[in-house]
Amino acid sequence: RVIAKLKEKLKKEGRNPDDVIYIKYVKLMGTKNLTRSIKECENENGVWDMSKIDRIIKLWAAKLNRSYGEHILPLIKAGKIVILDRSEIDLFRAGIEWGNKELLNLIIKYMQDGTLTHGVNVGNRIFVSGSAEDTYRKLIERNEELSSNDPRTIEEMEKRIKAEQEAEKLITDMAQTNVIQIENAFVRNEEEKEKQLNQIAEEIISKLQLQ
Repeated sequence: RVIAKLKEKLKKEGRNPDDVIYIKYVKLMGTKNLTRSIKECENENGVWDMSKIDRIIKLWAAKLNRSYGEHILPLIKAGKIVILDRSEIDLFRAGIEWGNKELLNLIIKYMQDGTLTHGVNVGNRIFVSGSAEDTYRKLIERNEELSSNDPRTIEEMEKRIKAEQEAEKLITDMAQTNVIQIENAFVRNEEEKEKQLNQIAEEIISKLQLQ
């Protein structure tokens, strides 16, 4: 919805709507099972094998760096507006959620030295949030098999949301970026949902800082 509205905005301004480029983060990185791979480095006693984690993260960071360099940086240099549907912030959240400070510090280091994004400064970060009850309801109603990382209860969802909020604050304090925070309440009525989605998309676009 944001992409469609942004294309409309550019067209009204006499700009080329095709300058908006959407890149699916999972396809770009192939990171669908990254957190699962890291989670498998924790034994039954709750002890993490940091040598394995370090190897996984180094490979992932190198791939992300290369992907930004090969796919995203050229588009930005060409004046395109690049939209990713997810972010490396997921791993910040995982480190916080799992209580793994070594993992978190490793990701922070890579973020600060520019390794994760090939030195690209992400201009806008959009954080969409909702209550634990609403978010859990959306999760179980999306008709997809839950992954091993998905919360199974509202209590687990509350823990997830708290970790995400900490991760958002961490990356906001660390990187110079325009942060857009949006509340998204659960709406079942299809007509009301359409209205809500349009309002959210318009609010996001109104707050974007684009060159």
